[in-house]
Amino acid sequence: MRTTLDINDVIYRRAKALAAKQGIRLRELIESSLRQTLKEAANPPKEKYKLHWEVVRGTEPPPFDVSDRNALYDFFDRDPGK
Repeated sequence: MRTTLDINDVIYRRAKALAAKQGIRLRELIESSLRQTLKEAANPPKEKYKLHWEVVRGTEPPPFDVSDRNALYDFFDRDPGK
């Protein structure tokens, strides 16, 4: 189908340059952009998962200095069976 559109000059030049860079015609760039927009409109993003934090009191402090990064790594790299 043929139609006429009024496109902002700056947007037109940027779109034309992008199409040339991609080695496609401007028509193909516009069609793919419209397809993507219509696809997104038909499938709106689902509501993002909201993480609920629960704070609990520990019974004893960790067996290392929490400000010492290497001690933290050593603690998590240890063999839990020993």
